[in-house]
Amino acid sequence: MRRCVGCMTSFPKEELIRLALIDGVIRVDQSGNAEGRGIYVCHKERCFQIASKKKAWARMLKVPIDAVNVTLLEQDLKDLWEPEEVEI
Repeated sequence: MRRCVGCMTSFPKEELIRLALIDGVIRVDQSGNAEGRGIYVCHKERCFQIASKKKAWARMLKVPIDAVNVTLLEQDLKDLWEPEEVEI
């Protein structure tokens, strides 16, 4: 079980997206086995936004993360997000 850095809900590892700090840049870890510290986020844009707002990336990875890096990460994750549910 792993915990999403946005909503702080635990899920099986396979249901989350692993992010790793690779050469000083946060990247999606497609293999799930990249060296170094990794963090997990849900397949929801909302969880990404929550994690960004509370600066969870820098705190969890224990390194300073600039806004450009977060923007690049958002672009990488857009294709992996599930469509948001519309409430009526």
